[in-house]
Amino acid sequence: MSDLLLAHGTVITMNPERAIIEDGAVAVAEGRIVAVGPTDELLSAYPAHETIDCRGKVVLPGLIDTHGHAGHSLIKTIAADIPSWWMPLMTRMYKHFTTDDYWYADGLLSAVERLKFGVTCGMSVMGSQPRSDDPIFASNHARAYAEVGVREVVAVGPCAPPWPHRFSRWIDGVRHERAVSLDEAFAGAEAA
Repeated sequence: MSDLLLAHGTVITMNPERAIIEDGAVAVAEGRIVAVGPTDELLSAYPAHETIDCRGKVVLPGLIDTHGHAGHSLIKTIAADIPSWWMPLMTRMYKHFTTDDYWYADGLLSAVERLKFGVTCGMSVMGSQPRSDDPIFASNHARAYAEVGVREVVAVGPCAPPWPHRFSRWIDGVRHERAVSLDEAFAGAEAA
């Protein structure tokens, strides 16, 4: 039994064969896609509480967004009216003025925004200049995605030279700043 069946649409799959099912269906149970296939097969295998007739429509289950930046969802409009300020401001903020919880909250918003547009898997670079000094930032972002039910590929790697880079970590409202070497950044990225 499924909650929703999108039936009789042209289903453009995300499978490796890039299959297009002319009279296709998508079954959804508990907010997740559980099956994609020909309508006649899914009608019997996944009877639904609600069926939507999608004749003449395209159904795209599971779009993949291959480029995004962790951190941007919560603050995307800051300095938007002065483009030359945006990157330096974001880089400084990500390196020195975010908490562990910031990355979790940003992950929740980012995952929900992607899901709203049909994205079920997204790639996220950790900030404008990747935040790789501690795996907690990437872990918190990924945990938020998992809770929403969207897959996330977290791209973590060191910032551009010169090294070392200075990073801050906020613990109990106190800022702790330290220099991070390139080797430490690689270690943090590998741990994430």
